[in-house]
Parts: sequence; C-alpha cells; structure tokens
Amino acid sequence: MPKRAAQAVPTSTASSNGISESKLPGNGSPPLPNQRTLLGKAQALTSKCIHPWRTFQSRKDKRKRTQKPPEKKPPFSLSLWGLLILLIFEVLILIALSVLWVLTTRNNGFVDVPDTPASIATSKNIHERLLWIYSLLWTSVPAFIVTMCGALFATSLRALQDSRPTIELRRASDVGSKTFSHDPGKAGCLLPFRRKARSHQIEERAKAKHTVLLDYGRDWFPFVDSYHAFRNKHFLISMCTIVKWFFVAIGPLAAAIISIGNVPLSKGIAVTTNSFFDDDKNMSSSRLALESTSAILLNNASSHSWSTDIYSVVPFFANSETPGNLTADTRTFSGTLDCVSISIEDLISAGNLTLDNQIVPTFNFVDRGCPGSTSLTVVQEPPVYARTFYLDCPYEAVPMRLGLLTGVYESTSSYLLRNVSLISCIPYFWKSTSRVTVLPGANPQEKPGQILNVVEDKSSVKQWLPSFWSRWVPEIDNYRVLDPRLLMDADNFGFITYNYAMNSGGTIDFAQAMNITFSVFFATFSTLQAYSPLPESFVFNGILSRPGNRLFVVFLPATIVTFVMALSFVVTIWISVYAYKHNVILKEHVGLILGHALLLEGNDGVGRFVDAVRADLRRQAEVAIRAPDNKIIKKIGKASSPETVNLQVENMIRHGDLVQYAEDFGNLKDWDCWVDNNGKLWMQEPASTDNTT
Repeated sequence: MPKRAAQAVPTSTASSNGISESKLPGNGSPPLPNQRTLLGKAQALTSKCIHPWRTFQSRKDKRKRTQKPPEKKPPFSLSLWGLLILLIFEVLILIALSVLWVLTTRNNGFVDVPDTPASIATSKNIHERLLWIYSLLWTSVPAFIVTMCGALFATSLRALQDSRPTIELRRASDVGSKTFSHDPGKAGCLLPFRRKARSHQIEERAKAKHTVLLDYGRDWFPFVDSYHAFRNKHFLISMCTIVKWFFVAIGPLAAAIISIGNVPLSKGIAVTTNSFFDDDKNMSSSRLALESTSAILLNNASSHSWSTDIYSVVPFFANSETPGNLTADTRTFSGTLDCVSISIEDLISAGNLTLDNQIVPTFNFVDRGCPGSTSLTVVQEPPVYARTFYLDCPYEAVPMRLGLLTGVYESTSSYLLRNVSLISCIPYFWKSTSRVTVLPGANPQEKPGQILNVVEDKSSVKQWLPSFWSRWVPEIDNYRVLDPRLLMDADNFGFITYNYAMNSGGTIDFAQAMNITFSVFFATFSTLQAYSPLPESFVFNGILSRPGNRLFVVFLPATIVTFVMALSFVVTIWISVYAYKHNVILKEHVGLILGHALLLEGNDGVGRFVDAVRADLRRQAEVAIRAPDNKIIKKIGKASSPETVNLQVENMIRHGDLVQYAEDFGNLKDWDCWVDNNGKLWMQEPASTDNTT
C-alpha cells in the first residue's frame, strides 16, 4: 500500500512589524489575481493623493531655505494694501446703501420677498419652512458686514496706537532734517512720485509718557480713550477712537437698515373680453333691477358683479390662477338725470294747480320747453304719495321727461296735499372708456367681478341714446309696490327715491335722490340684461396687482449708518495720508517681546530708568507703610523693629505694579527718550530746572 504524501504544515514567523505571518515550506503561495489588482489600485490612489502634498511641502521648505531674509515692513493694516482694502470696503458699503435707497424710492422697494406661510407647523415642504429664516438675509447680513468693517477699522486703529511710540521716537530725529534718499527697492515709472526717505538726525527727544509709558489699552470706557489721545495731542488717534465707538453703536442698528413691507405688486397680463353692450337687444322685465336697486340704496347691499352705483362695466377676465386685482381699460356705461324742482306756489298763482272731482289734484307745468301735466287721486288712506310719471317731448333734443310727485294727505289743504314736491328730470346716457380694477375669478374668497375702482377717462365721455330707451324709460312708472301693509301709494322707483331721501336725514333732497336712484337702476339693469356675447373674443393688455412683500431701506437707520461710514471713509483717508507720510518710520516698528528685547538690548539708559522706577516705588512704599493711618502700622504697632517694617516694604514692592506706578507717579514720564542710528532705545533723566546742561 503506497504511503500518503506528508501534508505541508505552515509555519508561523514574526514579521518586521511584530505581526506573525504564515509561511509555507519553500516559496509562499502568491496572492490571488483579484488581490493583486486591488492592492495595486490602492497603492496608486495613495500615491496620487500623498505625492502632490509631499511635493508642495518639499518645495515650500526649499523656498524657505533659499529665500532672502524678510525686509522691514509697516504693519499690514497700515500698509498700502491694508488701507486699500478698508477703503474699498467702506466705498462698497456707501455705494450699496445709496443704490438701495434710490431703488427703494423709485420702485417702492428694491426686491420682492416670498410670502411667509401662515404657520410653520402647516408648512408642506422644506422650501416653505426655509421661508421662515429668510429674514436673516436682511437683518444679520447688513449687521455682519458693518461689524466686519468696524473690525477692520479697529485693527488699523490698534496698529496706529501700537506704532505711535515708534513714531514719537523716530520723528524727533527727523525734525529739521533736509537730507533725503530714494528707497532703492522702489524704482520704476512711479519713481518721481515716490516719497523720499528721511535720514535720521537727532535734533530733539520725546518724553517717556508719549513713548515707553504710552498705553491706550487702559481706557476701556467709551470716549475716555479719545480724550486721553486728544490730551496727548494725538488727534488722529482721538478721532479714530470716536469712529470705533460709533461702529460699536451702529452694529445692532445695521440690522434695522432693511425692513420688509407689504405693498401692491403689479405685472402685465393678457385680458380677454367676450361680450359687448347690445342696446338693440330685446329686454325683459326691469323688476329684478328695481329690487336690486332697492337693496343697494335702502339696505346697503353690494352692487352686482361688473357694476357700481354709477357704471355698468363690460366684463373681462384673465387666464391666471394668481390671486390679485385685475386692472384694464374697458367700456363703461352710465345714466344720469338733470332734475329741476317745480315751484308749487308758482303753479297756484298761475292757476296751473287744480283739484278735479274734489280728490284729483292736477299739476300743469312746463319744464325747459316741454309742457307736461300729472295728477293723482288723493284719499285719506294711504296718507303718503310718491308717484313717478313719464312725459313725451317730441320736439326737444332729449324727447322725454321723467318726473316725481310726492306729498302727504292733508284734508284742510285746498288740493288735499301738504309737503308737495314736483320734480322733472331729463335723462342722459353716457358711454366712456375707464380704467377698471376688479377682483378676478382667481380670488376664491371674494366675489369674482366685484368692482374695486373705476377711473373714467374724461376725454372719452360721450353722450348717447341707447336704442332701448323708448321701451325701457316709459315702463319705469308701471312697476308698482304691492304691499297690503304699506301706508303709501307709490310705484317702485318712487318708493326707492322717497325712502332714500327720507333716510338721509335731510342731507339729500328729492331731486338728488332721484338722480342717484336712476344711476343705480340703469347700471344694474344694463349689467343684468344689456350684454350679448361677441362672435370672437377680444384680447388686450391689463395689469394684475396683488399685495406682496418687498424690502425697503429704512430712512433713519440708513442715514445714521451712512453718516458713520462716510466719517470712517474720511478718517481712513486721513490714516492713509498719515501712514504714507511716516512710511519709513513705520517700517522700524517692532512687535512681540522679541522685538522689544532687540530694541532694549544693551541700553544702559533703559536700565537706569528701570532702577529709578524701582527706587521710586520703594520710596513710595516706605512712605505708605509709615503713614499714621496705615492699617498695617496700626496692626503691628509703631514701635515695631525696622526688620518688620522692611519686610512689609519688600512685600509691597514684590506685589507692586511697576508699569502703572511709572505712569501715575513722580517725574518718570518726563524722561527723555530717543532711538539712535543703530535702532537702539536710549533714555535719560531730564535736567533739573535750576541747572543748565
């Protein structure tokens, strides 16, 4: 029986990274083809991602090793580019405010804003929910921009304050100097306009209070730092600190520059009409129009769609689902009465008022060339009469009259009536072109066709006589009021006119009431019956307007912010001129503790000043300790040993503030300070007033 081949058992060896890996005897099995492909792709991707970064870092390190040492430069916020950025920032803000203000005044707002949903809970999608945070765009953004501008300005101010001691030290050396030299690195076409660098010659010295002891950071209360700078005759810094606090004040105010307002928005739209005023149309009964007139005048009801108290309007519509008000120029029709009151006394004196059959008073009169006569039967019941009558005037320009006779039964009167009014009117009919604003059918909560406004073009008004007048006007007095409980003998038109005049409380007489009643009656009748469809629809231009939200520039906040920005712009120009004038000195400004250490390195004069500060502080501490009202002396006793007193003095010196002491006490702030040609700071105690040096 043949022996089975011995099975190869893998052995485990430790890899270089400490992880054991299995090896087969002899050569290990190679990775599978899929594994090799994935490994290669991973290595290639890693190389593509890491290699550019390593290349960039290596080039950056190489440039650092080979580049020139950095040159002296002024602080960036006082350099050409720093101040230019600030000026551009301020100019852009001023231009933006001016443009937005002009757009607001011209266009009733400068941009449309979407309507905010009624409730965030009922918002249907994320877009409607985002509408609730749109207000951040016109509140937070202006405040952020103004705050950023204020921060840039404050940075320039801080650099100006920090460099002021350097300017004081270096400028004293420039006084009286007439030696100039060009900066060798500033050659080119602008060389004639370049500032010439002044050589440093010591002519006079600055004081310590304006140099090494100058500290504008101590004054934190508004405008105190400005007073401090003004007292030091640093007028530019004083003005800059005022502007800085103005920026602090207008930061929140900038959020109120732009506000939202609800205003009417308009856009052009195509308007269609499919009907016309057909005065040849066969009209039906006028009773419905009279009942509507009664409801409108006596019960304050609304007019019918496409009519008002005066006009009947040719209907029009727009194929738009946008709610709003639709405005278009269309034809309007109206009717009026020219009424006169006939004097009853004149009729009696002329014998034109007679009583027939003892119960029928007859009135004979002439109205503007048209003779007429009317009568009524008077009985005790009903006691009130309001009767309309019609007269033909075939030889007049307007061949008709519409009259009204009213009165109250009076048995003692010779003609059985008192408070008699006789009105005779000439009907006139008008057609014109008017600009009509109406509610279209896209307003579901309102009545479509409700007239909101009618502006008549006076130049288009024409008098005209509709064809149906000969059938319509004579029938007006034939419509009677049938009410068994009405104590009044009246037709429908007379009933409306009489009650409308009586309900006015005496402000409207019967002639005016008759004219108003006729206008409403004609407009209502025409709207209900006088229109016929056009064979083809007519399209013309209209305007769709609706209330919408627009952004406005609020005058007062915008004015205040504009004033501060303009003031900041002027002061920034002042800073620019100042920085240009002292550009050479600003290059000598040093920062950080290292820069100050280099400035003070090996200066015996500075060491003497520090020793003087410490000596004065010790002397002040000894005086304070030995003061009779000092609490420490009261506690340890006046007879204490000198060692105890010295210990208290040393403790006070150890915890004392040398800098603040130098600022506030003694004559330390009057020491002379200057910088020599090697850039080293020197200090010297001022000579006494009774000695000359």
